[in-house]
Amino acid sequence: GIQVTPALNQMEVSPLMYRRNTIEYFQEKGVVVAASKPLRRGGVQESAVVAGLARKYGRSPAQVCLRWCLQKDLVVACKSSRPPRMEENVDVFDFVISEKDVEALDG
Repeated sequence: GIQVTPALNQMEVSPLMYRRNTIEYFQEKGVVVAASKPLRRGGVQESAVVAGLARKYGRSPAQVCLRWCLQKDLVVACKSSRPPRMEENVDVFDFVISEKDVEALDG
């Protein structure tokens, strides 16, 4: 049969649901991983680690989670119907989370 490697695999990924082995497997095969629901429908707001890092970096918990995804080389697919949130969600390219803090988010 024909075997085609997928170009992209979309799965639920966030600091609260980090699927390290699965992500690394696909990335090693050259498959782009897209993080759907990276904000866990607002659930990241409840994480003490995320909240603490949001304060440290002067960002929202959502921005910290989205930046974490980008630093993991994930494509991010998040949804919002509110323009202020949309603007906030794209304002994640002017800061970097330290390696130590990324590891804290990894859980």
